[in-house]
Amino acid sequence: MTHQVVYAVVQFRPYRETEEFANVGVVLCAPKAGFLDYRIETTRFSRVTGFFSELDVKLPRMVAKFVSDELQRVQEMSLCLGQPDATLRLFHEATKAKEGLIYFSQAKPALVDGDLAEYLEKLYQHYVHHSFAKQPSATEKLETAVRQLLEQNDLRNYYKAADLGDPMGLVKAKVPFIHQKDGMNMRAIRPLSFVFGKPTPNKIVDEAEQWANRFKRLFGAGVLTPERVIVPVEFPGGRENQTLTPAVNEAIKVFSDRSVTIVPADDAGQILAFASKV
Repeated sequence: MTHQVVYAVVQFRPYRETEEFANVGVVLCAPKAGFLDYRIETTRFSRVTGFFSELDVKLPRMVAKFVSDELQRVQEMSLCLGQPDATLRLFHEATKAKEGLIYFSQAKPALVDGDLAEYLEKLYQHYVHHSFAKQPSATEKLETAVRQLLEQNDLRNYYKAADLGDPMGLVKAKVPFIHQKDGMNMRAIRPLSFVFGKPTPNKIVDEAEQWANRFKRLFGAGVLTPERVIVPVEFPGGRENQTLTPAVNEAIKVFSDRSVTIVPADDAGQILAFASKV
């Protein structure tokens, strides 16, 4: 489902004269979904106090606590009212320009596919913890490649990210590409790269066992079925990694023993043949 949302960034601005600020949170509103929520930094202020070194180190924490309490009150009011127009008005009222140490950025609109709480967390990590400055992992790069492959073949809208778990709460698995129908998980694609940092035999086999065991438990719980899951994988290759070949072979065996189908991450044909059965 696609949500129309609007969000504002919470900014700590102790000196109005210089207009310098540090982002400390995000407020997100999806009126039609009755969603109004926020994420405020409450523990890690070293970046803020480092930037405003002359301030009392306790001040950012105190201000953040005050804003968090205010936004919680607004959130509770929106739940009581339960009307899209009222929710949107509360958002704009809460984030309008005010005198003080906290400012809000201009509200920004967006379209969101999937979970709103997850999108709020992404915004928070982006604006407050600068996730954009971090290099993507090899697995994240694979996910991007698969996402582009699905988009190029008009399949992207059939797949959404989902956090899967068994009823007992013993396992959780973040799967970036799930096709659901009538509440059932019909197809799952979980790219995995074993080219991480300096791969070692132990790391390769451990990572394979962790994911294979997650899938085995999800299969046993009926959350997924083996024939409806593929794992595009990337293993270390080249002459310089010949010593890792036994570990790679063991990882392949681990997946096979748990009935998990793996395919080469660069085999677009196999991935599309699986993904197109929607």
